[in-house]
Amino acid sequence: MGLCLFSYLARLYLRWFGGVLGVFSLFAFLIDFFELQRRTIAGSPLSILTKCFLVCLKIPFILEQLMPFLTFVAALGILWRLNHGNEILILRSFGLSSWRIASPFLAVALLLGVVNLTAFQPFSVFLFQNYQRQEAEIFQRNPSAIFQVLPSGFWIKKRKQGKDFMYHIQNIRPETSVLEGFSVYVLDDSLGFQASYSAEKAVLSSHKIAMTDVWIMEKDAPVQHLDSHTLPLHLTLKDLYKNSPNPQWISFWRLPSLIRWMEKAGLSPHKYQLELQRLIALSVWFSGMVLLAVSCGLRSQKRGSSLLLLLCGLAGSLVLYFIRDVAYALGSARYLPMVLASWTPCILTFLIAFLFLLFLEEGQRSRLI
Repeated sequence: MGLCLFSYLARLYLRWFGGVLGVFSLFAFLIDFFELQRRTIAGSPLSILTKCFLVCLKIPFILEQLMPFLTFVAALGILWRLNHGNEILILRSFGLSSWRIASPFLAVALLLGVVNLTAFQPFSVFLFQNYQRQEAEIFQRNPSAIFQVLPSGFWIKKRKQGKDFMYHIQNIRPETSVLEGFSVYVLDDSLGFQASYSAEKAVLSSHKIAMTDVWIMEKDAPVQHLDSHTLPLHLTLKDLYKNSPNPQWISFWRLPSLIRWMEKAGLSPHKYQLELQRLIALSVWFSGMVLLAVSCGLRSQKRGSSLLLLLCGLAGSLVLYFIRDVAYALGSARYLPMVLASWTPCILTFLIAFLFLLFLEEGQRSRLI
């Protein structure tokens, strides 16, 4: 295939992908806008511009989840257009195989996968986190627990008995319930300082937190140093696991460092490792979905049933999405190995697409003979 033809098909596919992305963005915007409109009827009034801004913060996160499907739909659309204009027939008459016709689409899909992994996913997560913060402020939601992992250690905020407790932990030993580098800050309803307790080590028991080598600071009181001190139990190891950040809300570039910190602190990083594998597999899945679209869209219209094949391909892509979600859920529950849970949809897509293309090529050769 010449460079001119390659670039023509690649540009055509990019334009179709942009059009499909725009249509799905508008569709998602309208759905989210009317949902936000419904939620704010009985709540605090918001201007139209504020609502549009909030919805726009959320749209990239939704599109990032649908991106492989969008590449599939765009590839189906461009192949239907080429088939309808008999351009596929002309390319076939010049002796181009299905693999060579598919090469421009695969190259663009691979590029889109890399851009999605390295740029669009972190960008969508950043906007979605801003959306969550602003939504919580607008609807006056105060979550009972907030968990963050920073280079300085773990930070968790819990609200108990009308007070906010900010816990800082440098290291965790789950087998002995020991927290190293432990600090707790007590704040009142207006986030005013009440007291802080810092200890080299703390042990969680059934009803209390036992600290050793403790420095105590209380409002309007001098600093105290005690060999040991106990506090009522407001924090458990279960809280640390349950309130850890959703892996899908973490940027691809932050996941490796987060996994290292979780391992260092003694917490299981399984769900973050699974998410990292899923994102890498997702970038490769772009090419698999495009190859599946090519295997469905290259069928000549003269042979009939082309529309039925396109619809079957569309239904097959939705089934693959369902398989992806099931495999991910099984991997999160550790019923499936991590690699298998992450890569199963991608591998299945490539196998099905290769099988269809082989049958298509064999049929083409038999007609020529």
